[in-house]
Amino acid sequence: IVGSKMIHFIYGDENREFLYFETLQSIKSKEKGIVEYIFDVATKEEDKFIEKLSFNSIFGARELLILKRAEKLTSIDWLLDIFSGIDTNSKEVIVDFHHSSDKKVDKLETRLKEMEKKGILKAYKSVDTENRNIGYIFENLKISEKDALQLLEMIGKNPYKVKNEIEKLKNYLGDESYSISSARKIITVEKEYQIYEIIERIMTNKVGEAFEYLNDNKEHMGILYSLYNEFEILKKMLDLKNQNINFSNNYNVFKGEFENYKTVFKNNGRVPHPYAIFNKKKYLENYTLEGVNEILYNCWETETNIKTGKIGMESGVERLITFISSKNNKK
Repeated sequence: IVGSKMIHFIYGDENREFLYFETLQSIKSKEKGIVEYIFDVATKEEDKFIEKLSFNSIFGARELLILKRAEKLTSIDWLLDIFSGIDTNSKEVIVDFHHSSDKKVDKLETRLKEMEKKGILKAYKSVDTENRNIGYIFENLKISEKDALQLLEMIGKNPYKVKNEIEKLKNYLGDESYSISSARKIITVEKEYQIYEIIERIMTNKVGEAFEYLNDNKEHMGILYSLYNEFEILKKMLDLKNQNINFSNNYNVFKGEFENYKTVFKNNGRVPHPYAIFNKKKYLENYTLEGVNEILYNCWETETNIKTGKIGMESGVERLITFISSKNNKK
C-alpha cells in the first residue's frame, strides 16, 4: 500500500477502516521507530495537526501524523489546499475521511485524482464493506462462505469489531477447528443477531424462549419490525413457490438461481445478499401463503395500535407472537 507519496487520504464507508489498518501497518513495518501522533477533528484538533505538519524537527526524526474524522471539517478543501503547498518530506500522513456509500463525493474525488497526478498524495477509496469483511474472515479462519456469512451476522459489519473479534476467536481456537458453537462462546454477539435468533425461535414455534427474551430485554419493537421484514420475504418466496419456482437446498446452486429473481427481493432500492434469502427457506414448510398474509396484516395492525395508544407495546407484541404460533403448520 505505501509508496513514495507521504500523504495517504483514505475515504469511503466503514470498510475504509481495513485500508486504514493496512496503511498503518505497512508504514510501521517499513519505518521502524517512527513516532506516531493522532489528531481528531471531532475534538477540534485540526489546527494542532496543521501546526505539527508544518514544523520540521532539526533532529530529523520520522513522524507519522494521523487525522481522524476529517469529514467533520467545515471544508475539506481547506485541508487539501494546505497539502498542496506544504513539504511533508520528513513525515508520513494518514487522513481518515468517512462518508456513507450512498453519498456523492464527485467533487472530492475529482480533486483527489488531480492531486494524485501531481504526486501530492495517494488516495484510497473503500467500497463493499460486507465482501471485505467476509474476505477478512476467509483469510483468517479458512472457513466456508456460509459459515463466514453466519459469523458476520453474529459479529456485525463494523470492520474494527470484525478484526478484533476474529483475532479473539483465533486465539481462543488455537489448533482446534472452527464451529459456530465454539464461536458463540467467545465472541461478542450483536443485538441484531440476538433478535435474529429470537425470530428463529418464533418462526419454529419455540415461543416460550421468545417470551423469556422479551421479559429480560424489552426489545418488543425490534422484534415487531424484524417479524414484519421476515414475513415480507417469506411471502415473496411463497409467491414464487406457488408459481412452481423452487430454489435448491444447496447454497452454491441457490446463489446462481437467486440471480434470476433477485429484483423480486429488492428493498429500499437494494438487493439483499443471497445468503439472507437462502436462510429463510427452512421456514417455507411452516406457513401457507394465506397464513403469511394474515400475519403481515396483524404486524401492521399491531404497530398501528401501539403507536396510537390503543394497546400496550408489550401486550401487543406478545399477542402477535401467539397469533403467529397459531398459524404455524408444525405446531
